[in-house]
Amino acid sequence: MILLCLSLAFSIHGEYSTIMHKEPPQASFTEGATAILKCPLEKGKIQDYHVFWFQQKPVARPDFVLKHAISGQIERSSQYDARFVPIRDVNTNAYVLQIQGVRTEDSATYWCLAEANYFSIAVSGSGTQLSIKGGICMAFFETGFDSQAIDRHRDGTKDYGIFHINSGWWCKDNSGNSVRAPSSVTLLSDISQTSSASAVHALCIVEQFYPGILEIKWNMAGNDVAEGVTPGQVILNEDGSYSTSSVLSISRDLLSSKMPIKCSIHHESSGAVAEQSLNQCQGE
Repeated sequence: MILLCLSLAFSIHGEYSTIMHKEPPQASFTEGATAILKCPLEKGKIQDYHVFWFQQKPVARPDFVLKHAISGQIERSSQYDARFVPIRDVNTNAYVLQIQGVRTEDSATYWCLAEANYFSIAVSGSGTQLSIKGGICMAFFETGFDSQAIDRHRDGTKDYGIFHINSGWWCKDNSGNSVRAPSSVTLLSDISQTSSASAVHALCIVEQFYPGILEIKWNMAGNDVAEGVTPGQVILNEDGSYSTSSVLSISRDLLSSKMPIKCSIHHESSGAVAEQSLNQCQGE
Protein backbone atom coordinates (compact mmCIF):
# COMPACT_ATOMS: atom_id res chain seq x y z
CA MET A 1 0.00 0.00 0.00
CA ILE A 2 1.41 3.39 -0.97
CA LEU A 3 1.07 6.31 1.46
CA LEU A 4 1.37 9.71 -0.20
CA CYS A 5 1.42 13.18 1.27
CA LEU A 6 0.79 16.01 -1.21
CA SER A 7 -0.25 19.61 -1.33
CA LEU A 8 -3.51 20.63 -2.96
CA ALA A 9 -2.97 22.64 -6.11
CA PHE A 10 -6.35 24.25 -5.67
CA SER A 11 -8.43 25.79 -2.93
CA ILE A 12 -11.72 24.33 -1.77
CA HIS A 13 -14.12 27.25 -1.96
CA GLY A 14 -17.25 27.86 0.03
CA GLU A 15 -18.07 27.59 3.68
CA TYR A 16 -18.66 24.16 5.15
CA SER A 17 -21.59 23.90 7.48
CA THR A 18 -21.13 21.84 10.61
CA ILE A 19 -21.73 18.27 9.53
CA MET A 20 -22.17 15.44 11.97
CA HIS A 21 -21.91 12.37 9.76
CA LYS A 22 -23.30 9.24 11.39
CA GLU A 23 -22.15 5.93 10.02
CA PRO A 24 -24.58 3.00 10.03
CA PRO A 25 -23.97 0.19 12.54
CA GLN A 26 -21.30 -2.21 11.37
CA ALA A 27 -21.06 -5.99 11.39
CA SER A 28 -18.22 -8.24 10.30
CA PHE A 29 -18.15 -11.97 9.57
CA THR A 30 -15.63 -14.37 8.08
CA GLU A 31 -16.33 -15.76 4.63
CA GLY A 32 -18.35 -18.98 4.88
CA ALA A 33 -19.90 -18.11 8.26
CA THR A 34 -23.54 -17.21 8.92
CA ALA A 35 -24.08 -13.45 9.13
CA ILE A 36 -26.84 -12.27 11.47
CA LEU A 37 -28.35 -8.80 10.96
CA LYS A 38 -30.99 -7.46 13.34
CA CYS A 39 -33.72 -4.85 12.90
CA PRO A 40 -35.45 -4.15 16.26
CA LEU A 41 -38.99 -2.80 16.39
CA GLU A 42 -39.28 -0.24 19.19
CA LYS A 43 -43.08 0.12 19.07
CA GLY A 44 -45.69 -2.47 18.21
CA LYS A 45 -45.27 -6.20 17.72
CA ILE A 46 -43.23 -7.76 14.93
CA GLN A 47 -46.07 -10.21 14.25
CA ASP A 48 -48.22 -7.29 13.04
CA TYR A 49 -45.89 -6.10 10.27
CA HIS A 50 -44.52 -7.31 6.98
CA VAL A 51 -40.75 -6.80 6.73
CA PHE A 52 -38.77 -5.98 3.59
CA TRP A 53 -35.00 -6.38 3.33
CA PHE A 54 -32.83 -4.45 0.88
CA GLN A 55 -29.16 -4.65 -0.04
CA GLN A 56 -27.23 -1.56 -1.16
CA LYS A 57 -23.71 -1.68 -2.54
CA PRO A 58 -21.60 1.43 -3.11
CA VAL A 59 -22.62 3.51 -6.16
CA ALA A 60 -25.77 1.39 -6.52
CA ARG A 61 -29.43 1.77 -5.64
CA PRO A 62 -31.00 -0.33 -2.87
CA ASP A 63 -31.82 -3.76 -4.26
CA PHE A 64 -34.85 -5.72 -3.03
CA VAL A 65 -33.80 -8.96 -1.32
CA LEU A 66 -37.00 -10.40 0.12
CA LYS A 67 -40.32 -9.80 1.85
CA HIS A 68 -41.33 -11.71 4.97
CA ALA A 69 -45.10 -11.35 5.19
CA ILE A 70 -47.23 -11.37 8.32
CA SER A 71 -48.51 -14.77 7.21
CA GLY A 72 -44.96 -16.13 7.25
CA GLN A 73 -44.75 -16.33 3.46
CA ILE A 74 -41.35 -15.41 2.00
CA GLU A 75 -41.08 -13.67 -1.36
CA ARG A 76 -37.50 -13.52 -2.66
CA SER A 77 -35.99 -11.60 -5.51
CA SER A 78 -34.70 -13.94 -8.20
CA GLN A 79 -31.19 -12.58 -7.55
CA TYR A 80 -31.09 -13.87 -3.96
CA ASP A 81 -31.20 -17.54 -3.09
CA ALA A 82 -32.18 -19.52 0.01
CA ARG A 83 -28.98 -18.44 1.78
CA PHE A 84 -30.94 -15.32 2.79
CA VAL A 85 -33.26 -16.40 5.60
CA PRO A 86 -35.68 -13.99 7.40
CA ILE A 87 -36.56 -14.69 11.04
CA ARG A 88 -38.91 -13.05 13.54
CA ASP A 89 -37.34 -13.00 17.01
CA VAL A 90 -40.29 -12.60 19.37
CA ASN A 91 -38.07 -12.49 22.48
CA THR A 92 -36.30 -9.30 21.33
CA ASN A 93 -39.14 -8.02 19.12
CA ALA A 94 -36.73 -7.82 16.20
CA TYR A 95 -36.55 -8.90 12.60
CA VAL A 96 -33.44 -10.92 11.74
CA LEU A 97 -31.81 -11.60 8.41
CA GLN A 98 -29.49 -14.58 8.30
CA ILE A 99 -27.09 -14.90 5.39
CA GLN A 100 -25.73 -18.42 5.36
CA GLY A 101 -22.31 -19.16 3.90
CA VAL A 102 -21.55 -15.47 3.38
CA ARG A 103 -19.38 -14.49 0.44
CA THR A 104 -17.17 -11.52 -0.27
CA GLU A 105 -19.74 -10.06 -2.66
CA ASP A 106 -22.32 -10.01 0.18
CA SER A 107 -20.44 -7.02 1.65
CA ALA A 108 -22.94 -4.15 1.52
CA THR A 109 -25.34 -2.06 3.59
CA TYR A 110 -28.56 -3.90 4.47
CA TRP A 111 -31.82 -2.08 5.18
CA CYS A 112 -35.05 -3.27 6.74
CA LEU A 113 -38.48 -1.74 6.36
CA ALA A 114 -41.45 -2.87 8.46
CA GLU A 115 -44.86 -2.18 7.01
CA ALA A 116 -48.36 -2.91 8.22
CA ASN A 117 -51.27 -3.28 5.85
CA TYR A 118 -52.26 -0.10 4.03
CA PHE A 119 -48.62 1.11 3.82
CA SER A 120 -48.17 2.11 7.45
CA ILE A 121 -44.36 2.13 7.87
CA ALA A 122 -43.17 1.31 11.38
CA VAL A 123 -39.39 1.35 11.14
CA SER A 124 -36.75 2.19 8.58
CA GLY A 125 -33.35 2.62 10.19
CA SER A 126 -29.89 3.70 9.04
CA GLY A 127 -29.05 0.21 7.83
CA THR A 128 -26.29 -2.17 8.85
CA GLN A 129 -22.95 -2.13 7.04
CA LEU A 130 -21.79 -5.72 6.53
CA SER A 131 -18.15 -6.53 5.80
CA ILE A 132 -17.03 -10.03 4.88
CA LYS A 133 -13.47 -10.96 5.74
CA GLY A 134 -11.97 -12.87 2.83
CA GLY A 135 -10.99 -16.46 3.46
CA ILE A 136 -7.48 -17.73 2.83
CA CYS A 137 -6.62 -17.93 -0.84
CA MET A 138 -5.36 -21.51 -0.73
CA ALA A 139 -3.54 -21.51 -4.06
CA PHE A 140 -1.45 -18.49 -3.08
CA PHE A 141 -0.92 -19.56 0.54
CA GLU A 142 0.43 -22.96 -0.45
CA THR A 143 2.36 -22.28 -3.64
CA GLY A 144 2.39 -18.57 -4.46
CA PHE A 145 0.58 -19.45 -7.73
CA ASP A 146 3.65 -21.44 -8.85
CA SER A 147 2.34 -24.28 -11.05
CA GLN A 148 5.70 -26.10 -10.65
CA ALA A 149 5.66 -26.02 -6.85
CA ILE A 150 6.05 -29.22 -4.87
CA ASP A 151 4.82 -29.39 -1.29
CA ARG A 152 6.47 -32.18 0.73
CA HIS A 153 4.66 -33.67 3.72
CA ARG A 154 6.18 -35.31 6.79
CA ASP A 155 4.99 -38.76 5.71
CA GLY A 156 6.94 -38.47 2.46
CA THR A 157 3.98 -37.75 0.19
CA LYS A 158 3.97 -34.75 -2.14
CA ASP A 159 1.49 -32.22 -3.50
CA TYR A 160 2.18 -30.94 -7.02
CA GLY A 161 1.23 -27.62 -8.61
CA ILE A 162 -1.68 -25.48 -7.44
CA PHE A 163 -4.37 -28.14 -7.06
CA HIS A 164 -4.31 -28.67 -10.86
CA ILE A 165 -6.92 -25.92 -11.26
CA ASN A 166 -6.94 -22.29 -12.20
CA SER A 167 -6.00 -20.26 -9.13
CA GLY A 168 -8.62 -17.61 -9.93
CA TRP A 169 -11.37 -20.13 -9.21
CA TRP A 170 -10.37 -20.28 -5.56
CA CYS A 171 -9.34 -16.67 -5.06
CA LYS A 172 -12.21 -14.69 -6.59
CA ASP A 173 -15.82 -14.24 -5.61
CA ASN A 174 -18.80 -14.87 -7.88
CA SER A 175 -18.49 -11.36 -9.34
CA GLY A 176 -14.98 -12.13 -10.60
CA ASN A 177 -13.23 -9.93 -8.02
CA SER A 178 -10.87 -10.95 -5.25
CA VAL A 179 -10.44 -9.23 -1.89
CA ARG A 180 -8.10 -6.31 -2.45
CA ALA A 181 -6.43 -4.00 0.05
CA PRO A 182 -6.25 -0.31 -0.91
CA SER A 183 -3.40 0.36 -3.32
CA SER A 184 -2.75 3.85 -1.91
CA VAL A 185 -3.80 6.36 0.72
CA THR A 186 -3.10 9.98 -0.24
CA LEU A 187 -3.44 13.01 2.03
CA LEU A 188 -3.64 16.46 0.45
CA SER A 189 -3.89 19.86 2.10
CA ASP A 190 -4.48 23.41 0.90
CA ILE A 191 -2.61 24.98 3.81
CA SER A 192 0.17 26.43 1.65
CA GLN A 193 -2.31 27.94 -0.83
CA THR A 194 -4.63 29.58 1.73
CA SER A 195 -2.28 31.36 4.14
CA SER A 196 -4.83 34.09 4.92
CA ALA A 197 -7.88 31.84 5.26
CA SER A 198 -9.22 30.97 8.69
CA ALA A 199 -10.07 27.40 7.66
CA VAL A 200 -7.79 24.71 6.34
CA HIS A 201 -8.96 21.68 4.35
CA ALA A 202 -7.47 18.23 4.12
CA LEU A 203 -8.47 15.58 1.60
CA CYS A 204 -7.86 11.89 2.28
CA ILE A 205 -8.08 9.69 -0.84
CA VAL A 206 -8.18 5.89 -0.73
CA GLU A 207 -7.85 4.04 -4.03
CA GLN A 208 -8.51 0.62 -5.54
CA PHE A 209 -9.96 -1.61 -2.83
CA TYR A 210 -12.52 -4.43 -2.92
CA PRO A 211 -15.17 -4.97 -1.67
CA GLY A 212 -16.43 -1.41 -1.42
CA ILE A 213 -16.99 -1.16 2.35
CA LEU A 214 -14.22 0.94 3.89
CA GLU A 215 -14.02 3.20 6.94
CA ILE A 216 -12.23 6.57 6.94
CA LYS A 217 -11.77 8.36 10.26
CA TRP A 218 -10.19 11.66 11.23
CA ASN A 219 -8.40 11.88 14.55
CA MET A 220 -7.10 14.85 16.53
CA ALA A 221 -4.87 14.41 19.58
CA GLY A 222 -6.14 10.84 19.99
CA ASN A 223 -9.85 11.67 19.70
CA ASP A 224 -12.13 10.90 16.75
CA VAL A 225 -13.31 13.97 14.84
CA ALA A 226 -16.84 14.12 13.35
CA GLU A 227 -17.42 17.86 13.07
CA GLY A 228 -16.28 19.37 9.79
CA VAL A 229 -16.01 16.00 8.05
CA THR A 230 -17.56 15.59 4.60
CA PRO A 231 -17.52 12.01 3.27
CA GLY A 232 -16.81 11.68 -0.43
CA GLN A 233 -18.62 9.48 -2.89
CA VAL A 234 -17.54 5.89 -3.44
CA ILE A 235 -16.42 5.45 -7.05
CA LEU A 236 -16.52 2.19 -9.01
CA ASN A 237 -13.34 1.80 -11.07
CA GLU A 238 -13.13 0.08 -14.45
CA ASP A 239 -11.35 -2.94 -12.93
CA GLY A 240 -14.21 -3.55 -10.46
CA SER A 241 -12.39 -2.04 -7.48
CA TYR A 242 -13.56 1.03 -5.54
CA SER A 243 -12.07 4.37 -4.51
CA THR A 244 -13.34 6.97 -2.05
CA SER A 245 -12.33 10.07 -0.10
CA SER A 246 -13.09 12.28 2.89
CA VAL A 247 -12.62 16.03 3.47
CA LEU A 248 -11.81 17.59 6.84
CA SER A 249 -12.33 21.33 7.40
CA ILE A 250 -10.64 22.73 10.53
CA SER A 251 -9.59 26.12 11.81
CA ARG A 252 -6.03 27.23 11.14
CA ASP A 253 -5.63 27.87 14.88
CA LEU A 254 -6.19 24.21 15.63
CA LEU A 255 -3.67 23.18 13.02
CA SER A 256 -1.15 25.64 14.46
CA SER A 257 -1.63 24.21 17.94
CA LYS A 258 0.66 21.30 17.03
CA MET A 259 -2.00 18.75 17.89
CA PRO A 260 -1.54 15.71 15.65
CA ILE A 261 -4.31 15.40 13.05
CA LYS A 262 -4.56 12.07 11.27
CA CYS A 263 -6.58 10.34 8.58
CA SER A 264 -6.91 6.61 9.28
CA ILE A 265 -8.49 3.93 7.11
CA HIS A 266 -9.72 0.42 7.86
CA HIS A 267 -10.71 -2.08 5.19
CA GLU A 268 -12.28 -4.91 7.15
CA SER A 269 -12.40 -7.50 4.36
CA SER A 270 -8.65 -7.37 3.67
CA GLY A 271 -7.63 -6.41 7.19
CA ALA A 272 -5.75 -3.38 5.84
CA VAL A 273 -5.19 -0.41 8.15
CA ALA A 274 -3.21 2.75 7.45
CA GLU A 275 -2.96 6.35 8.58
CA GLN A 276 -1.52 9.64 7.41
CA SER A 277 -0.69 12.63 9.55
CA LEU A 278 -1.50 16.16 8.40
CA ASN A 279 1.40 17.40 10.50
CA GLN A 280 3.77 15.12 8.56
CA CYS A 281 2.48 16.71 5.37
CA GLN A 282 3.88 19.99 6.65
CA GLY A 283 7.24 18.44 7.33
CA GLU A 284 6.91 18.56 11.11
